[in-house]
Amino acid sequence: MLPFLGRGSNTEALLGSCRSAAASRLAAAAWRQQHRGQAPYAAASRAFIPPPPPLPPPPARSDERASPSSASALLAAVLAANSHLPVGESIARSNPVLSSVPPLAQPINGHDGHTTGATQLPPPPPPPLPFQVPGPGHNEGGALQPPPNDAADKLLRTLAVEGMRAGLVRHWSQLEALQSDQRFTCDQIAWIFHECSKLPFLEERGHRHRGSIIASPQQDVVSEVPLANRIVQLFSNFVCERVPELTPQQITIFVVALTSSALPMDEFWLFMMAKRIQDTTRNFNPEQVTTIAQRYSYKALEDDEFFEAMSLHVLEGLADFTLPQLATFMVACARIRFLHEDLCKSVLPLFQTTQAATRLGGEALGAALTAAALLDRRSFQPLACCWELANSPTKLKCATASTDLSLGIALAAVYLRHGAGVRLLLPRLLQHITLVFTRSKGLGRRSRQELGMARRRVMLVGLCAALGVPRRNAWGVPLLRLVQSTFSGLSERVEEWGHRDIWEPSPSSFHLEVVAVLRLLQVDHRLETPQQPFSLDITISAAQQVAAQEAWATREAVLQEWDSKEELRSDEWYSQPSVDTDR
Repeated sequence: MLPFLGRGSNTEALLGSCRSAAASRLAAAAWRQQHRGQAPYAAASRAFIPPPPPLPPPPARSDERASPSSASALLAAVLAANSHLPVGESIARSNPVLSSVPPLAQPINGHDGHTTGATQLPPPPPPPLPFQVPGPGHNEGGALQPPPNDAADKLLRTLAVEGMRAGLVRHWSQLEALQSDQRFTCDQIAWIFHECSKLPFLEERGHRHRGSIIASPQQDVVSEVPLANRIVQLFSNFVCERVPELTPQQITIFVVALTSSALPMDEFWLFMMAKRIQDTTRNFNPEQVTTIAQRYSYKALEDDEFFEAMSLHVLEGLADFTLPQLATFMVACARIRFLHEDLCKSVLPLFQTTQAATRLGGEALGAALTAAALLDRRSFQPLACCWELANSPTKLKCATASTDLSLGIALAAVYLRHGAGVRLLLPRLLQHITLVFTRSKGLGRRSRQELGMARRRVMLVGLCAALGVPRRNAWGVPLLRLVQSTFSGLSERVEEWGHRDIWEPSPSSFHLEVVAVLRLLQVDHRLETPQQPFSLDITISAAQQVAAQEAWATREAVLQEWDSKEELRSDEWYSQPSVDTDR
């Protein structure tokens, strides 16, 4: 084995060892060249050819010094001597672990190898610990292990010590240089994105932004691309070209990171991974499938083929999924309005029994109710879930921690066919909303947004009560008064904090086609009419409808008159006597 050139090594010992190895290999090569013609005869006669004796190493001179040129010449000589050897006899072996002390200069059994003249090499050092990344949906044997002692690995360990936010800013130029040489592996990039996804924001408080460009508060003129955007842009092309090579764990980590609040969403990157997941759904375990579906639906990334493939995978391995995972997956489908009939018939009945509702937590119970309501499964029997939430304040608090689930619970209580849930769960839900939003002393920015959301959803419940949904006998007087008092308290809270509800519902894409047809028919209409808590895409008043009907009748009369005149002209033309040209 060649001695390793490291910092703090003995120059004379290295040069002596290199010369000895080079001379021995050159002599062995010359001897084998000399006896190459005798090899067949020796093999046939079973004659033994002794190996050549090794040459003694030349004495080391004190005036010699190591230089790059001399070291390169020695290494070139050794490689030239070994050019005749087959692959299995190569003497060059890479040392897996870098060491600041060369092997021949390391202490052996408590003594210095040079002072005792020992030539025994020290035992090999233990392999480095794997660079574990506890990402979501961890596969067995899928630990992320960057190559040891690489420059990229050293940088990652530095980032782990200094922290991602400070380390990325301090070592950004080195990160770009390594990536330009493609020194990072997919495991290492996945580790970077996993660590970034742990942070709520990648930029510091004074540098946070709401777009792709940010101006530093200390620099009025100079503007720069945010750090989070630079991270995604730096690795996007590299990873997208290697999507077929990614493992399920790596894909799950990238999906979680690109849909987190720390990094911007790269839709092309997510699209490429979605198609890979769609083609290889059987390689993903239940936890990974649930996490991926939840993240894509959270960002409203709709793809029917993608969710169709994952739904079929859930149906095939239904016994492998737990009830909380099934509830989360159903809510993800409901959030993007994806309905799979077979999946609903197989999954939702599992939450209708008292035994299942007792074992589930509040978040899973709320997710099941939300999915049934948003997917319009009126045959779902929510009494077991409603009973468990109504009689367990802890579970109700967990269920309403998410604003999406609180809306689903409110809609499920008033929208599903069975009215027992209205009388049982809705009063406790309204009391919890009042306690959370009207009795707290201060509200942060996110809490103010949630306050406006809660007000709109209580307004929805009030509209259901006013219109008698699901039935008028389901709304008693005490419940109506509770709905009114809750809505009044939330409205006063909004006015007290001076928070204007700027939320506007996104218009549907279908109304654009309707507008085009109405314009062809010359029907007057009005667009985007506010109707709290919604906005009506198209509004046609009674006067506009009457005017349109009169205009249509007039147009029909004109067309009929024109058709009658055309028929008369055609009859006159055909009734003219024909002229005989034969005389």
